[in-house]
Amino acid sequence: MFKKNNKDRNINFIQGLTLILIWFLASGMTALFINLVNVSYQVDDHQSASVAISIIAVVIFWVLAGILTYVFVGLHRGIKKEGKQ
Repeated sequence: MFKKNNKDRNINFIQGLTLILIWFLASGMTALFINLVNVSYQVDDHQSASVAISIIAVVIFWVLAGILTYVFVGLHRGIKKEGKQ
């Protein structure tokens, strides 16, 4: 029983670390793409396909981060509640 509890703690730690890194990546990519659009505007560059792709990529990063957060946190809480009943 003790090993299972220790294993659960290790899994929770790895999941938490993964969540932090995922949101850090999503936030960093958002800042990068905002900077890209800002620089493009400042140099009077035409809004090219790369900017459009960047905007779509930001949305994809945030959606994936939200889905993984739900999987790691939401489903884990649901499993704990079912186990207590």
